[in-house]
Parts: sequence; structure tokens; C-alpha cells
Amino acid sequence: MEAESFDIVRIEERVRKNISDSVAKETPLTIFLNGQKYVTLFCTPDKPKYLAVGFLRSEGLLVDKDDIKSIRVNSQRSAVRVNTKSKRIPVEGLTLKRFTSGSGKGASWYFTQESTQAEDYQKVSARIKIPAKTISDLMKTFQRGSKLFTATGGVHCAALCDVKNIILLNEDVGRHNAIDKTFGEAMLKSIPTNDKILLTSGRVSSEMLTKAAKEGVPIVASISAPTDLAISLARSLGMTLIGFARDKGMNVYSGEWRIE
Repeated sequence: MEAESFDIVRIEERVRKNISDSVAKETPLTIFLNGQKYVTLFCTPDKPKYLAVGFLRSEGLLVDKDDIKSIRVNSQRSAVRVNTKSKRIPVEGLTLKRFTSGSGKGASWYFTQESTQAEDYQKVSARIKIPAKTISDLMKTFQRGSKLFTATGGVHCAALCDVKNIILLNEDVGRHNAIDKTFGEAMLKSIPTNDKILLTSGRVSSEMLTKAAKEGVPIVASISAPTDLAISLARSLGMTLIGFARDKGMNVYSGEWRIE
């Protein structure tokens, strides 16, 4: 488990006591593409290969699995080196060295000025439908499956599902990272995403929605809230966007026809 134990002081109802507390680990991960240093993300140290691939894919620097020539993970130096057959390199002249995708905009905002215009993305046309109860059941399983959150309360979680089961589940201190890990894993395992559901524990921002849109995911559901721009994009792109999916209820902000 990617957690560290700390001796701390707990104060509750004027009572002070010494306890041991589990805290999520956060570590820098430097991603190199075709020999060039691209970015250092701060993340949970598990599954660095999936994070690197998912992040580069979301940046438009990886086309598909066949585009990858090699991936090397150096755990001691906390680095991942990805080489592609096309030998593309990142845009030069960008000097930001570190970024944590824990909150706010993800790193792509700083590197590529990610577009939030719906016409820049293909509309999602998948005709799948799913009962509202299944979404609720999947979300319950999703929350139970987040072992690091249960232990620390300090991470976000993302999962890829079909209309019955959770297929992939990843955790990270950054909500963007958790999604990138999930799409990176799907890509490397050749799991199609254009008929799947993305579950997330974090707020759905426009950037998180566009990550799903690039993968053709028709349904995005979160325990938390979406932003106004995420809702507008989802409606323009034909995606189903669900927020506050908790207990037996949920808010459907777009594409409600997919929810039975």
C-alpha cells in the first residue's frame, strides 16, 4: 500500500492523545519522451508506467499502443522514459519543471493550452444505456474498492466500467493523475473505451471531461460536482455527465437518455 505512517497528536473534545496515522505517499515522477524531459508530476508512486502513458496520450503525444516503441521505468530515479516510433518530441521552449495534478487545472493547461471548444473534439455517439440503479451499484463498489482512500482519506480514485462491472481502478493524490493512470492502463491492455463508463471521486472540470471525450467515453459519473464548462462541453459533445452519484440518487446534467 502506498501509505506512510506518522506519529501525530489527535485532539477531540478537548482530549489530546498520541496516535499513529496513515498518510498517502506523494512523490515526483519525471516523464521523458524520446529522450527529452517533458514534465515532473507529483503523484502517488504506484503504476508510473500507466500514468506516463495516460498523461502523454491526453497531451496528444501518443496516438495509440502501436505508437510506443519502448517504455522504461527507473524506480530509483522516479522516472519513466517513453520512446515512440514516430520520434515526435514535445513542444520546445516550455520551462515548467514541476506540477502536481492534485487540484485545479492539470498539467496540460500549462503545456498545451488545452482547448475547451466543443468543435475541437469528436462527438460521442455510443448508444449504450444503463439503469440508474446500476450506476449507484457501481459507485458503491467503486468507493469500497478505494483501499488507499479508506486507509488515508487523502487520494482520489478513477475507474473504467462496462454496464455491469468495474474493469480498471486507480488511485492517486491527483484526480487528473488517477484518470490518466486509468486511460494509460486501458491503452496498454488494449481495452476499448468508447463503450465504457468513467467513475471519478473528484470534481469534474472541463479538462477532466475532455480527457474522457478524447477516449470516446460516453458516460462520466462522479461522487462530486461538475463545473459549468464541463456541463456545456458534455452537452455539446453528446456525453452523459452525472454528478453527486451517492447512495441511491444522482444528478444527470447531460445525455439523460442513456440513463434508464
